[in-house]
Amino acid sequence: MKFGQQMLESMVKEWEPYYMRYNLLKKIIKKLEERHVSSPQERSYFLSISIPPSTNAAAQPQEGSLEAGDPSPMQEEFFKTLEKDMKSVQDFTDRRLQIMRDMLEAARQLVQKANETRQTKDRETAKAALDNLGEEVLRLEKFVNLNFTGFQKILKKHDRRLPSPCRAFYTKRLQAQPWVRISSTEIISVLGELYAELRGERLDAASPLNTERRTPEHSRQLTKRYWLRAEDVTSVQTRILQHLLILGALKAPGSSEGTAGAQLTTTLYLDNHALEFYKARVEDLPGVSSIQLRWYDTAKPSKVVVERKANALRASGDREVVQDSFVMDAEEVSSLFGSDASHKGNRLAEEVVQMIQAKQLVPTARVQCMRTTFANPAGSLLLTLDTNMAMILERTPDSDSVRNVAETGVWSRDPTKAISADHVRQFPHAILEVRINKEAGAREDSTRFPPWLEDLLRSSAAREVVGFSPYVHSVALLLPEDVEALPGWARDSSLGAASLEQGG
Repeated sequence: MKFGQQMLESMVKEWEPYYMRYNLLKKIIKKLEERHVSSPQERSYFLSISIPPSTNAAAQPQEGSLEAGDPSPMQEEFFKTLEKDMKSVQDFTDRRLQIMRDMLEAARQLVQKANETRQTKDRETAKAALDNLGEEVLRLEKFVNLNFTGFQKILKKHDRRLPSPCRAFYTKRLQAQPWVRISSTEIISVLGELYAELRGERLDAASPLNTERRTPEHSRQLTKRYWLRAEDVTSVQTRILQHLLILGALKAPGSSEGTAGAQLTTTLYLDNHALEFYKARVEDLPGVSSIQLRWYDTAKPSKVVVERKANALRASGDREVVQDSFVMDAEEVSSLFGSDASHKGNRLAEEVVQMIQAKQLVPTARVQCMRTTFANPAGSLLLTLDTNMAMILERTPDSDSVRNVAETGVWSRDPTKAISADHVRQFPHAILEVRINKEAGAREDSTRFPPWLEDLLRSSAAREVVGFSPYVHSVALLLPEDVEALPGWARDSSLGAASLEQGG
């Protein structure tokens, strides 16, 4: 199906006048193309000032001759139409955002009323208002994406068919448009809070989910990971919000409180030059422990979560993870690499130091993403949604050995210095991780998810990737000459553009 027809069929009918006019711009290009084919520049390489212009059957200057006019007026019409449509999309998007804010405030009042009256009818009315707002967010997202795709395609068509390229210039203008960069994160966060308020749920202030660790000091979890296409992320989020709490972002230094929603999350993985941990994960060796460092919000953290994890893949496809963690000041992290480091009173820190020394673990790869965390009040079910994921090679001369890290104090890249393009890869999908915390009230034999979650994970929006590891994927991409085997998902041809051969 041609895009013009696809666009017409995908439009929200009552919003039809506000979409970019793809078919009109396509017709202008066609006329410009016809005029260009018969233009004097194409017919002759020499213009004589003594030969009269050619005429048509009506004895008028033939179209395409100088007297018939240069094609530029029609080219100008193309650009004017392009600019007008960009503005139209912007104005409409602004109006819809305001409508959504008004809907949000109205829904807030309905939730408040439902909680006061405790009447079933009022609860149903409030729930319907929240559901409608979620649908409105999805409709606006589809509107923005359909128009963005339309502009990209029409610019590509223009440059392919005409000799005067404009795609590079207008692509920059397009990407700078406010409507292209809108974010519904704030609305979605408040929407999640209102759903929770309507359900009468809240997270205990003392819950470990409110700390830097996001999990207890010791936990045993069953996990599954799924890849989501970018176009499905908002839909998946709004469905999750109807059932789980959206956790607040962790407090940044100097702030009074966190805010709900996505938060920049960085995880730095340690391994040795033999890539021992990489190999263990690829071969699914049980019980092999790894060390990783995690922090939030800033490239230069003040606090760092140190985690030790042991993975085991079950026959069911569930991955059981035993995790221990502690929090330390970022300026003290390099002490973990010192052979004479003392961490008296912290047995786990002492064991981490011993492991780093014995295996000669050094910073190897870093994964950055925007993470949104969801949980039930008990913390027995935890979901993380990672978007905008970047995988970065962490090997540098300052941190290529345990001794260097201990002596220089450098355990991560300097965020002020540029990173070579060869050392960074963007991951094309979002990652949804689902965890059942066996230490937080889940039944010992329970590997089942709630019915609503089962339905979501069986839908076309989610694709399970058994054993997927961001660290393993990043090493396979960034250190291809050092790896002897690729992970199983890299050999799955059904994953298409997300395969390692495609750079994703």
